[in-house]
Amino acid sequence: MREAPTLANIPFMIEDGENVKAMDPVGIENFNRLYPQGITYCYSIGRETIKSLELSFL
Repeated sequence: MREAPTLANIPFMIEDGENVKAMDPVGIENFNRLYPQGITYCYSIGRETIKSLELSFL
């Protein structure tokens, strides 16, 4: 997530009420400061992370 171009999409997704899940074990604290609400932070890629997934940015 750190400097990914896809970061520009996240505010729009939150504003639209989307269920946003993010995973970056290294950058999660900094990212949480930018988006303290509206995102579910995941610490590993597993079934809960990808459950009901409609869109993915890698």
